[in-house]
Amino acid sequence: MESIKNVKYERVYVETPLDTDADGKRDLIACYILLPQNASARNPVPAVFIANPYMMECNEDLYTLHNVDMELPVQEAHNFTPEDLLFKPERLPEITPRKPAGAAFSSPVDASLFDVVLKNNNPFYQTLPSRGYAVVFCGGLGTKGSEGFISTGSRNEVLAFKSVIDWLCGRVNAFTDLTSSISVEASWCNKKVGMTGKSYVGTTCWGVASTGVDGLITIIPEAGISNWYDYYRQNGLCSPALDWQGDDIDLLSDYCMSRRLDEKDWADISDAYARYSEFMRVDNDRANGTYNRFWDERNYKKHSSKMRASALIVHGINDWNVKMNQCAPMWVELNARGIPCRMLLHQGEHIRINTLEDIDFNNIFYDWLDYWLLDKDNGIMDRLVGACVESNLDPKEWLLSECWPPKDSKKKTYCAAKNALLIEGDSPEEGKLNFTDDLSLSPYDREADNQGEWLQALCGTTNEWSARLFTKSFEQVTRLSGTPRVSFDAVLDCE
Repeated sequence: MESIKNVKYERVYVETPLDTDADGKRDLIACYILLPQNASARNPVPAVFIANPYMMECNEDLYTLHNVDMELPVQEAHNFTPEDLLFKPERLPEITPRKPAGAAFSSPVDASLFDVVLKNNNPFYQTLPSRGYAVVFCGGLGTKGSEGFISTGSRNEVLAFKSVIDWLCGRVNAFTDLTSSISVEASWCNKKVGMTGKSYVGTTCWGVASTGVDGLITIIPEAGISNWYDYYRQNGLCSPALDWQGDDIDLLSDYCMSRRLDEKDWADISDAYARYSEFMRVDNDRANGTYNRFWDERNYKKHSSKMRASALIVHGINDWNVKMNQCAPMWVELNARGIPCRMLLHQGEHIRINTLEDIDFNNIFYDWLDYWLLDKDNGIMDRLVGACVESNLDPKEWLLSECWPPKDSKKKTYCAAKNALLIEGDSPEEGKLNFTDDLSLSPYDREADNQGEWLQALCGTTNEWSARLFTKSFEQVTRLSGTPRVSFDAVLDCE
């Protein structure tokens, strides 16, 4: 790796309030820090925190998808009450914090230790030190070089990442290594922190923000998950991302448990991790697909009343991985609570938009951080109104509105007519479509893993294996905005 100019490289181990690996000590998690050369206690700078469970490499050989070639079981009726489904956090174990054996002013390391870290993070973040920001990278519990065990999306994962912000703001200890108990403070930090990242890394932004932690001033989640149930499930069915049939949260958790890649470390913890991680396979209740306490624990939206950090939400309208049902509810919640929030909806899929030609996202990103973390009056809150939506007709055109959907939007109802077209009307007309529920009639080929081809066939042509309705051609340019809702009645002609 070529060294970044005018940057100091440091690594610390932040103490969390957890003991997930049950060794009787609080888990330490490694943080890799890029510091501007002039950052010091006399010249403190803000920090941009990247909480990235993928960062220390992953267990590529372990990602064996669940078998989906099976009949759906008939479910028994349940008389759940809302109380039955609520996650009720247990009190954290009363484990005495480490007693510092001494103190250091800094914890410098060789730049070569950052090779893996920087390879597995957005290269754009390396520009931030030159603009006066420290960048803090952390893989979290269970990642190589850290202690503890990972449990994706959980309260433990969120609290561990929250501990990094607590350290940056002087509330918890960090140490120069895993064993010596030499403490080190983030005296160079001005106690203003922002978080950002895409996908799982954007998800950690929502998770930590949902704690209301003091010092987290702003977040920029790109394609982040705000409710893990709605990512892996839909109304009781397993419904992972496109091209990922058989995926589930237990697989992702094992995938990111990169302590496994350290053979000596893994030999000492493998049995304990097997016992700890079993709940990830059992409690997600894959067979039933039911919303339960496991998923309620991973629903950050329900904690929106605690959120205080401003948010610049970035999401792709055509993202079939993390879909719009993750950002739209958070947009509504934050606006309802008066939390400063802006949203950029681009026409892309599950991508970063640093290189998108038709929007200067890099400077928007910089200006957003400068406004919230450096108190620069740069007009970004006026230039970004409420929601900025990229037109699908002209990528150079962005539709701006103070709210989303726009205030002048009107609810339209489209009903099925006898000719199987959708027409606008005040009340439904009687219409019926038939199709044969037989996947073998479709172009889907599991061996070829061609879900994209199958989706195009499903959406683009009339066929006997699906029921689809088309609108009449619009006579003028029409904007569809907001969340569509579809309702229908269905009947089977055989068991």
